[in-house]
Amino acid sequence: MIIEAEIQDSMHLKLLQPVDGERGERVVLEILDPEREEFLETAAMDLERCYGEDEPDYSNSGVPLGK
Repeated sequence: MIIEAEIQDSMHLKLLQPVDGERGERVVLEILDPEREEFLETAAMDLERCYGEDEPDYSNSGVPLGK
């Protein structure tokens, strides 16, 4: 489930839609940084251009995929 919220201050969020859950349940938040996401996408495209068409794709750990 993805719920959007606005930051009110460093300790409070205003939810933009209701959340299914009981009082006292814990949630985990992921703060999205659009600039970082754009940087990572651009870096991946630039890195991809460094390799030839016959070069295999690699996993995040550096292991070739599919070959």
